[in-house]
Amino acid sequence: MPWSDDVSGNVSKQYNAHTNMYVTNLNLPHQKLQQEYFIRFASTSPHASSSEQFVALGEDCVPGAWHEAYDCQLEQEILFEITCG
Repeated sequence: MPWSDDVSGNVSKQYNAHTNMYVTNLNLPHQKLQQEYFIRFASTSPHASSSEQFVALGEDCVPGAWHEAYDCQLEQEILFEITCG
């Protein structure tokens, strides 16, 4: 599940607009989702709005697009597909 957060709150200096986007795996138990470790940073921009970042994320989540990664526990390369719901 993707979500966006405005992290512009600079109190001591000049105001700096900045928007971050994060994703999390909704297949994990709620107890795990409360841990910061399971939240993944996806993008950030001082110029692009959150809706523009969501569009870019949607373009990356096309069905049938497989990605390679290394699984440390299995000690081998794996393939995975990102599905945005």
